[in-house]
Amino acid sequence: IEFQRIELGLAQSDTNVLYAGYQAQNFNLNGASESAGVLFKTTNGGTTWTYLGSWDDGVPNYCASQCGYDNTLEVNPTNANDLIIGGNANYNQAVQSPLKNPTRINQKIVWAGMVYRSLDGGASWVDTTPHCNGYGGSIGNNSNGLPIHQCVAGRKDGVIHPDIQAGAYDPHNANRFYVVNDGGIMRATVS
Repeated sequence: IEFQRIELGLAQSDTNVLYAGYQAQNFNLNGASESAGVLFKTTNGGTTWTYLGSWDDGVPNYCASQCGYDNTLEVNPTNANDLIIGGNANYNQAVQSPLKNPTRINQKIVWAGMVYRSLDGGASWVDTTPHCNGYGGSIGNNSNGLPIHQCVAGRKDGVIHPDIQAGAYDPHNANRFYVVNDGGIMRATVS
């Protein structure tokens, strides 16, 4: 694996915890050689590292082939298990749900999946920028036999510009988060 840009996130509440997000070129993803974002974590100040995964392990494909340009990883200053990762838009029309061990495929509106949040140290993730509020019943199966569900309720409050280059928790309010992207600066309240 060729590693490109590396983004680090230090947990201020426990400086033994550090996360690293990489762009991995020529990463074997489902049998194909692709570019993907991969995550690692240390809980002992860098002595040893744990591979949290990539897209096929349940970590969102948050920056894919653009990690060298848009890749951010921020840790909540008051909680070492609360982190946000951001990158480019997930332009795929279909996304596994859940990401790890999927039971269905969700068809979606493009420009989702730019900022993800984990509250359990990277074990699971939530898309904070989804563009769909509801999915209808199955409209068929994909080639792996998983049912495909189509977006039936788009949402505008999750739409932000893609290409997230930086992020930061508000130093005065750990429930407020800022992202910097090609469209400017945006703020969200997280809880």
